[in-house]
Amino acid sequence: MAWDSGRQYAQALSGQFDDWHPPLMEWFWRCFIPLMPGPLPMLILQLGIYGAALGFLAYRSWQSGHRQQAAWLAATGLFPPTLLLMATIIKDSLMAAILLAAFVLLGRFRDTGNRLSGFIGVALILIASCLRFNAFLASLPLLTMAMPTGWTRHRRRAALVIAGATGLLLLTMPVVNRLLDAKRSGVELSLVIFDLGGITAHGGGNAFPPLAVKNPIAVNQSCYLLSDGTVTAGGSIHSVRFSSRV
Repeated sequence: MAWDSGRQYAQALSGQFDDWHPPLMEWFWRCFIPLMPGPLPMLILQLGIYGAALGFLAYRSWQSGHRQQAAWLAATGLFPPTLLLMATIIKDSLMAAILLAAFVLLGRFRDTGNRLSGFIGVALILIASCLRFNAFLASLPLLTMAMPTGWTRHRRRAALVIAGATGLLLLTMPVVNRLLDAKRSGVELSLVIFDLGGITAHGGGNAFPPLAVKNPIAVNQSCYLLSDGTVTAGGSIHSVRFSSRV
């Protein structure tokens, strides 16, 4: 559990969502709470999807006679950096697991024509698109695997189809957030506010626009890394070792 996942679990417990982290993930987590509270159900879901998808890829490679490739695919699940990330409950890892599963199902759809695999694969892509605002960049290439070849054979038609698919993926997250009644948190301004915090701390003025904060300069000073290598937190100063470039 990271800080982000702890915050998500708190919202799953309360049922009051905002859009700082994906509300859909919190809603899934909330559904598991009556069965078992805590992080274990979400961890099982995340690792289960990832392990099943990776295992199926290895199995298909083994079936096709590529046994060395199958062994390497299976070993990927135990690669320490990958295992460390996938064992952390966070939206990025869940998105990666879901997209891997979508790739496996859409690959089966293209090989066998199984429509159920294609339908579930597309559904997983839409779910993954609700986990990060920029998930469409990873989801769009996978979504083209579900498209009939006639849709992308000609340039103009392909451009229209890709534009439509991009629009669908971009709309999925805000629509789901609205259905889950998630409150806006202003997360899209977080990097801008971070930059304005630096300008305010070093410029001697207030670079922030009107905010619902009584004294933004004091609040900014209480959490900003000063240039002399100290961090202020709640009025107390703690010395830390940082490069002078930080």
